[in-house]
Amino acid sequence: MGDEAADAIHAHLTGPPTPGVRVHPGRLDLATLAQATGWRLTPLPWTQDAAVLDARGDRPGLHPLHEAGAYYLQDPAATAPAAALDVRPGERVADLAAAPGGKATALGAALRGRGTLLANEVHPERVTTLARNLERFGIANAVVTHAPVADLADRLEGRFDAVLLDAPCSGEGMFAKSDAARRDWSPAAVSACAARQDELLPHAARLLAPGGRLVYATCTFAREENEAVVERLLRARPDLRAAPAGVPGSDPGDVDPAGPLPADAVARLWPHRAPGDGHVLIRLVREGATPTPAPPDVATSDAVPPLDREAREAWAAFADATFRDGGWADAVVVRVDDRLWLDADRALLEALGPLPVLRRGLPLGRLRRGRLEPAHALAMATAGTDVRRRVALDVEGAAVRRWLAGEEATLDDVGVTPPEGPDGDGYARVEVLGAPLGWGRISGRRLRNLRPKGLRRTS
Repeated sequence: MGDEAADAIHAHLTGPPTPGVRVHPGRLDLATLAQATGWRLTPLPWTQDAAVLDARGDRPGLHPLHEAGAYYLQDPAATAPAAALDVRPGERVADLAAAPGGKATALGAALRGRGTLLANEVHPERVTTLARNLERFGIANAVVTHAPVADLADRLEGRFDAVLLDAPCSGEGMFAKSDAARRDWSPAAVSACAARQDELLPHAARLLAPGGRLVYATCTFAREENEAVVERLLRARPDLRAAPAGVPGSDPGDVDPAGPLPADAVARLWPHRAPGDGHVLIRLVREGATPTPAPPDVATSDAVPPLDREAREAWAAFADATFRDGGWADAVVVRVDDRLWLDADRALLEALGPLPVLRRGLPLGRLRRGRLEPAHALAMATAGTDVRRRVALDVEGAAVRRWLAGEEATLDDVGVTPPEGPDGDGYARVEVLGAPLGWGRISGRRLRNLRPKGLRRTS
């Protein structure tokens, strides 16, 4: 790009990173977030759920609404791939390199509780962070795995309506926020990453059902890791075609004029021209109408083994006491050791076979002496209208800060009148601006804090 690269891009990538925020559309919108916090938000052109963030000296990662899964802090450009995938409720969606969860939480929120999200991370030390972020966002229909993409493709070929591969790359778009990214970059690193991407992308494409969509993305600007990788895939897979990327404000791709990839299938988000620190994405579609047959060793039964008496009675007692009619009371529940789960997609779980699964759907709770101790994830995935008891904390009050630190409270402390009758004592959804913070337990005028110890604030 000549002088433009030497000056404008270099100045951006060696300056401070561009902060961004993406809201959970099921919990609030950008206008509500700005009103609640006083932050200046500049909306992005490719999604109504994300903005450039000016927090005016605040620490947005410590705000109660962050703990409530109302928003995710994310580079503005990095919000584009999930938006371009255009996920619809009821679909099966795979995010194949999903940690720490920025794109996975966006995809899960777009499903609005219908369909399945397979969120995979090959590194075991990062997959826990991915699961926690999905929990914070209340994504009940997520299966979290940590397996090689090739192994997933072998067992789940042709099963997904939409696939996102945000591939490991040389990370030029990380230069503004990472000294290590700048230090480790080299032409050799670009070549090594391109070779790795050449292995990953064909396996990602194998997961697509006929008519399915794939978005391939990186946070690097090297053509070798973007257009060139996809051009090789398209030459090898005649059933795949490029589709317009549809990202307003982006630049077209750097394509081979004689090649199979048109420039408008590529969205280049240069850091000096578009909000954020840079991203490249390419959109593909699989043609054809004949489903790919499942491997012969994949089970196809959707039958759910009946709960044993202890589990059945414990779940029924908890559900009857905690939920209003139409909550989770009719959920199809499975028991794994002393835990109860709501499986996200039983057929998919059976097909995964021996591959490592960290989360099989929504954890409901743990059986202890014939009772159910509800999981924090269940509170985070439960709508306020589904529960009998709700405790709303003031987003700016001292009570919410004490609650996040794990302190006990009374109903007087939080300004709540104790419910009467059968809705008196019991589990309550503690929330802020309608977004969940977890479970509390009302006993008389006491509100016991059930926030997991690992999530409690220490400062």
